[in-house]
Amino acid sequence: MVHSCGSKLADPQVDQWLVQATKATDEATRQGLFDQVTRFMLDNAVALPLFTDRNSVAATSSVHNVTTLFDPPRNVVSASAYDIAVD
Repeated sequence: MVHSCGSKLADPQVDQWLVQATKATDEATRQGLFDQVTRFMLDNAVALPLFTDRNSVAATSSVHNVTTLFDPPRNVVSASAYDIAVD
């Protein structure tokens, strides 16, 4: 089951519609599946945040390069995130 980070939505039916929509080659079928997802979201008042708060990072002095973890735009992991090292 897929858990949307922002909304915390976890519903097997929505997951099924989304998987089917990504596989659909017919535009009308794809639109119909996304319409079902939209209807579900409206009927169930699913909230989709427009942004997420900044991440907080805590580390000991043995962790290096933490300041390069997140570059603008906010909360986007950059390639330099893989340069973090621990002694």
